[in-house]
Amino acid sequence: MESSSIDAAGGVARVDAILETILEHAPIVLFAVDNEGIFTLSTGKGLENLGLVPGQVVGQSVYDVYRDEPAAAESVNRALAGEEFFKVVQLSTGQRYEVHFEPVMRDGKQVGAVAVAVDTTDARRREDEQVRISKLESLGVMAGGVAHDFNNILAAIIMNVGIAKERILQSDDSALDKCTEIEKACYQARDLTSQLMTLARGGPSVREPLDLRDLIAESVAFSLSGTVVNWDAHFPMDLWSVEGDPGQIRQVVGNLVINAAQAMPDGGAVTIRAENVEIGPEEIESHFPLNPGKFVKVIVEDQGVGMAREVIDRAFDPYFTTKQGGTGLGLATAGSIVRNHGGHVTIASEMGRGTVVVVYLPAATGAPRIENVPPEAAPVEAGRILVMDDEPGIRDVLRLALGRAGYQIDVARDGEEALALYGEALEAGDPYQAVILDLTIRGGMGGREAIVKFLELDPNVRAVVSSGYSRDPVLADFADYGFSASLVKPYTVSELTRVIAEAAATPRP
Repeated sequence: MESSSIDAAGGVARVDAILETILEHAPIVLFAVDNEGIFTLSTGKGLENLGLVPGQVVGQSVYDVYRDEPAAAESVNRALAGEEFFKVVQLSTGQRYEVHFEPVMRDGKQVGAVAVAVDTTDARRREDEQVRISKLESLGVMAGGVAHDFNNILAAIIMNVGIAKERILQSDDSALDKCTEIEKACYQARDLTSQLMTLARGGPSVREPLDLRDLIAESVAFSLSGTVVNWDAHFPMDLWSVEGDPGQIRQVVGNLVINAAQAMPDGGAVTIRAENVEIGPEEIESHFPLNPGKFVKVIVEDQGVGMAREVIDRAFDPYFTTKQGGTGLGLATAGSIVRNHGGHVTIASEMGRGTVVVVYLPAATGAPRIENVPPEAAPVEAGRILVMDDEPGIRDVLRLALGRAGYQIDVARDGEEALALYGEALEAGDPYQAVILDLTIRGGMGGREAIVKFLELDPNVRAVVSSGYSRDPVLADFADYGFSASLVKPYTVSELTRVIAEAAATPRP
């Protein structure tokens, strides 16, 4: 009998130990109240997020403690009325709890109520983030296609306007100012499609180790030039480099800083800090949708008007903006870039007290690359150029622009037609000096497939790849695919002629 009592006592002790372990480590709150609503028990790790410690509210009324939380008080009332139920309780602080309420009975009479609450705030935020990312990906597919087609249209407009300006200059026509305005509008549209393409594709086209100190300083200085906003930056000398696309990281910094400046129309200061951090598995599980490892943490802090909770929740949604004349793409684009670099962005803000944006970027394993400025291409005699594009407007304007530069132009609608013309020129002993290949051809052979066949036909071909998909890796790593240069639509006449001259001057093997 004594042995059984000892075993039973030991079993109870083990259960108590397990329960204590759960309450110490799991995001759970266990509490009980008497029939008057006075706390008789309050414990669990989940109290931390409420700013409480175990036992702190024991002896206090639930109606006083949660005076500003009517949902919590109403749930306790239901439990004290004898109802057993499950409910999701959302507090005004943003904390979310899944709670099981149950009346406590003794000798057939109710003496109070008990509840077990699980803090699901972080889990819900992760779910919401996944839903938002899924929506972004769907929107991105559509945005990418629209931006590509729009870039084709802009390419024809920009080059035609450039040619018109040259002719107007020769005749000193007063229409020059109008052409300049049209050109400016086209460049603004080009910037917008660039943001759409980044939102659509997101992933960096070229990743390399980057020293953030100079990159951030240059981006901030450029973005805040001409504003009434001051800035200062603080970087440790041993700041790790990050693995990323320099152009896209500049865009992230620029968008965040411009947002900060717009929040301070009467002036103020933006502070940018960066530091090395290591994030472990425990932090990842509870706070960050990241892989454990080393990160560079970049903090952008302003003294602006701040944001309400409902604005913060939608801050990274495409086309959501509270600013008159805003596009709603700045933060959406920044978030897309950071996420596709394997990083994460958070926002903390209070109305009237400013905003803090924190960006986490994975640290690089290599050293930043030192830029070597290539020598200027030597001028070459204009020769024959072959243009392949499925847009008649692009073919026509390229024929006109390159023809005015002294080149002889032939055009093809797709890869098959271009290969046939190129083969004929080789057989005739009058080869093309260079070919321009559009990357994407509807219903036909595009540049990616065509370059393989061009190289089989002529290993010395000088080919320029062109596309409105500005983030396609072929444009960034063109040499790896066999091209001599790349052109991102829309481009100007001067950009076109410069790239063609450089490609034509490329020495043949």
